[in-house]
Amino acid sequence: MKRILFILAIIALMSCKEKETTFQVINNVTEMNSDMEYLDGTLWEVIVFCYRGEDIAKQINLDPIPPEGGESNIITAEEGIEKVKVSFRFLPEESPFYDLSSNYRMYTVSYTYLTQEDHTEITIDDDTMLSNQIDSKNSNTILSTSLGSIRK
Repeated sequence: MKRILFILAIIALMSCKEKETTFQVINNVTEMNSDMEYLDGTLWEVIVFCYRGEDIAKQINLDPIPPEGGESNIITAEEGIEKVKVSFRFLPEESPFYDLSSNYRMYTVSYTYLTQEDHTEITIDDDTMLSNQIDSKNSNTILSTSLGSIRK
């Protein structure tokens, strides 16, 4: 009887463990056919900005994410992080074209709200709306477009 009570107590303690809030960035951009080395749809210099309210609470740098289903690692959000915004470039620093004005940092226009104590997937695809500013409401010169229209 004591053994059964002990097992039930362990199960009860395990079930009380708080679930983590996690997220992952997925690159569903169509692979690009380009003569330019590195320009294939990979997201380079990926940065995830984590927000508490309107303030950036943390910045997370991710490894490059290849196109057509590439995934980042699963990231555990700190307590109180409510939403995130993803930023990236299309060419890495190793590219001879890295400093071109057309290789500016892109930001998702909308925030992705995290589901607390659950996993949220953030998918970047050909229809994702992008801006050249992190905060579009304070910018007079905004590029708000989708990846599909950039490629055409």
